[in-house]
Amino acid sequence: MKKLSTHEYKSRVKDALWELNHILKSIHILQYIDDPDY
Repeated sequence: MKKLSTHEYKSRVKDALWELNHILKSIHILQYIDDPDY
């Protein structure tokens, strides 16, 4: 449990979620560009 509460773990999780957010935004933008009806 102590290892899960370390700053390094929280930072890695935050960084991973940040990257996931960028991926999802990119997918949305590409779908927007590709869909003529959108």
